[in-house]
Amino acid sequence: MTRGKPQTKVLINAKGKAQDSSVKVKKKIVTDLRPGDTQMISDASRKTKKALSPKPKQQTPHHEATKPIHAPVGSPKPKGGVQQQAVHAEGTKSAIQATEPSLKLQKKWSKIHIKKAPSRIDEGGPEETPVLARKTLFQDENDVNVTEENEVSGAMSESVLFCTPREIMRPICGARAILQVTEGMVTLEEPVIGDFGVVHCKLSFFAPNERFTMKFEKRSNRFRRLKMELTVFLKAQATENRRFFPYVHARGVLSDSHLFFVVDLIGHNLTVQRVLAGGRFKLETAYRLALSTLTCILTLHELGFVHRDIKPNVFTISNFPNANRIILSSVGLSKEAPGDRDSWKPRKYVPFLGTTTYCSRANHNHQDQVFIDDIESWLYMVCEWIEPEMLSWAHIYGRQDVLIAKENFMSPEKGFKEHLGLFPSLPPEFKDIVHYIHSLKGEFIVPQKAFLVEIIAKVQKRLKLREDAPFQWCREA
Repeated sequence: MTRGKPQTKVLINAKGKAQDSSVKVKKKIVTDLRPGDTQMISDASRKTKKALSPKPKQQTPHHEATKPIHAPVGSPKPKGGVQQQAVHAEGTKSAIQATEPSLKLQKKWSKIHIKKAPSRIDEGGPEETPVLARKTLFQDENDVNVTEENEVSGAMSESVLFCTPREIMRPICGARAILQVTEGMVTLEEPVIGDFGVVHCKLSFFAPNERFTMKFEKRSNRFRRLKMELTVFLKAQATENRRFFPYVHARGVLSDSHLFFVVDLIGHNLTVQRVLAGGRFKLETAYRLALSTLTCILTLHELGFVHRDIKPNVFTISNFPNANRIILSSVGLSKEAPGDRDSWKPRKYVPFLGTTTYCSRANHNHQDQVFIDDIESWLYMVCEWIEPEMLSWAHIYGRQDVLIAKENFMSPEKGFKEHLGLFPSLPPEFKDIVHYIHSLKGEFIVPQKAFLVEIIAKVQKRLKLREDAPFQWCREA
């Protein structure tokens, strides 16, 4: 039986070396193989591997080698040396595995792209800042979908200290270490361990018995909160509303790897205070906390920032003798409002941020949050203080199920009315707040403080509660 031009006789010479025309012949083999040529290709492949490879490799089983090879149209061309070409001749599948990169590796590198970006606050030059891309590998700086360095799915505002055993054994700075800053000296009382955390310290330009809180964060972290906090606190210090935020006394760079700043000693957050109070606040304390926390939130809005993670953990009490004052101590997930709010365009996708129990419905839907979303989270928080069992979704695990429960609660004429019947302590006046939240949904408009404060005052008057009553953890004067 006659055939066309033989295409396998010039694969290798007598010494087992490939001839110059091997690549051209190889192309034809991949596309024009016939059943009768399989054995000759298999024999040539084994000779080539034996001559070039010092280590023996597993050969193709005889029953597989005798099967005809039919290469699909569009199969990859052989690349590399003779050894890879011989492997390709044994079977198209094995050749693809040898030449094609792993699909898993491609997917892994398509998730995150690291590029150089300048720092917002002077830290000594540019650094590597990760920019998370949802769909595309490269994104333009003007792209409205670009995520920021404090936007990572599941991130929270308050510090979550996590250290590896190696970091514990080798802290950045030990206890009693002294740091030089512009204002003076900072003496640490605890070792600096990990990528993010809080330690206590003392300042040389204050009394020796006064203690302060130092926050630190590694500059190369993927997820960064400290720069945003410092931006907000310094902007607040330049106004008369600085009493609602921690006061920054010193700041600097630690060992060229960590940023830090020192603020007044931070007390317990409101979650801890509720636990110490037996799991429930008195009504006088609950409504006074509602007013104090609302003032902190609206002050942040007046500075031009959306918090995006309002919950009891981010509010702390001042230390004695100012234990009646509430401050907003964690603002790491905040986002600055756009300068031109009329032409602002929301992004198509935003990572889920904050805490599932208190976050707004816009966060569940991966939408950009605006000022009124902080008020929605504040409403959930206040309702829990009034009646701990009121948030039916507090013990639900799935985010989608939580969103359904929140949508039902925020329905003024249906779900909210049902909650009024189930929980007599829920003020019916809050129905106006629900309507107000719906009216400002998706718009960058600062909520009216007078309207919200008036609703709280009506409830206090109806329940005959003292507006100036001290918090239950404070002694009567």
